[in-house]
Amino acid sequence: MSSEQLAAARDALARGDVLVAYDLAVGASRGGPTDLEARYVAALALARSGALDRAAPEAARLRHDVDRAATASVRLREDSAALEARISKDMALRAPRGAQPACFAEAADRYEATVERFNRHYACINAATMRLLAGEVARAHELARRALELASTQPLADAETRYWAAATTAEAHLIRRDVGAARQALKLAASLSTGDWGARAATRRQLEVVCSVIGVGREILDVLRVPAVIHYCGHLIAGAAGLGRFPIRLAQQVSADVAAYLDDRAVGFAYGSLACGADTIVAEAVLARGGELHVVLPFHTAEFEKVSVEPAGAVWLDRFRACLARATSVIHASDSAYLGDDGLFGYASRIAMGHAINRAQSLGSEVEQLAIWDEKPPVSGTERNIDIWRRTGRPTHVTSLRSRTPPPGAPPETQPTHPPRAIRAVMFADFRGFSGLYDEHYPAVLQRVF
Repeated sequence: MSSEQLAAARDALARGDVLVAYDLAVGASRGGPTDLEARYVAALALARSGALDRAAPEAARLRHDVDRAATASVRLREDSAALEARISKDMALRAPRGAQPACFAEAADRYEATVERFNRHYACINAATMRLLAGEVARAHELARRALELASTQPLADAETRYWAAATTAEAHLIRRDVGAARQALKLAASLSTGDWGARAATRRQLEVVCSVIGVGREILDVLRVPAVIHYCGHLIAGAAGLGRFPIRLAQQVSADVAAYLDDRAVGFAYGSLACGADTIVAEAVLARGGELHVVLPFHTAEFEKVSVEPAGAVWLDRFRACLARATSVIHASDSAYLGDDGLFGYASRIAMGHAINRAQSLGSEVEQLAIWDEKPPVSGTERNIDIWRRTGRPTHVTSLRSRTPPPGAPPETQPTHPPRAIRAVMFADFRGFSGLYDEHYPAVLQRVF
């Protein structure tokens, strides 16, 4: 099980989903043969997420344990040593401007110590860039030349090692201001990194710094562009229950509009729910383009089907299940019953928004909201989602339904039948058995126990 978790953690790290990668890696680091490898992935995920204060002590403990482990591979030994240097580099980038040269020099010292131990191109090119940022140009050029030699002579066992060799070559040429050679190496790197968005993001961040120092435009890095991220939302289809605000006659046109939007923005990652209507149309379009679909359901799948899918008919139920089966991830915002509380839909939407923003930040990618909205009263869940998103300062693209205004007194898309729940932070002192209860049990406990 731990080896499977480790493989899944590495896959998540490659996708740039650093929070998922960290959770999986921690689960795989419970002792056993994969413990050190899993701890390395966990520490690297922390570093890529920007949690440097947590990553630094984890990396230090890991390197100490790896150095003492007789069975640790040479690659893990180098990776664990280079990870400490990488964290020093990231800390230097955050340091006050006046303190940065000394911090970059310290990071360069760490990388060069790793080069002397293992003589490999990854640590060498990072040392070169750190010397460049420290203002030691001659030493940076010397290290860049050495990195080029190492990248061209060391074994290239798989696509990952070939990618990093190409990325090293591009970075070395940039440091030496050979823009033409750098551009060719970047094209090769792009051809080798399809789907490894985490690697692309890490490379772009590093090379953006180099470009800014040597005065080269960042458009040279466009070949390593990472797909965009969206949060999506919209109205239910007007089904048999009559609660939806998405007229079925507009479905074909909306599908075409969504397809054009996804292609124009080069969307590769989508976060949202999967109700009949707008959600399903977006989900199908994302999957058709080979993108990642991340579904956040407000409560249990079976109950969600009954509330938000079945009223539109069997066809939509089949489409829902097909999308769910192909989703990269499925999260349930609550493990309790619906109880007619629309607040759970808003809660799920906030979770989806947070995941979308976090993913975009970890990849250095663009993030936007795609809303399929009728732009008419009464206020709907879609309109609230748009308002919440816009308050973050990020853009929303609206695909307008422009349907008829519901008559006065028409019900909302779902009709609450119980007092609504609210989102709150609670500090709770547990007593035995209470954590096993669900929301629907609380009224009886409050009345009979408390």
